[in-house]
Amino acid sequence: VQGTGGGGLNLRAEPSTAADRVSNVKDGAELLVLDGPQEADGYTWWQVRAPDGAEGWGATNWLVLKTE
Repeated sequence: VQGTGGGGLNLRAEPSTAADRVSNVKDGAELLVLDGPQEADGYTWWQVRAPDGAEGWGATNWLVLKTE
């Protein structure tokens, strides 16, 4: 997660800005991709799992691919 300006990335129940927020993940957190991509509401969404086990959909705008 990167570039949220300190607000964190909202993970949503569905790939939509109108969907319920299930979690908020801070900048620097590493997420595991589970599914996607899906296009909705002008964003590309990925279903991810946060370090605390929360699962939801996050918009690509605030996700950065980690390479080793």
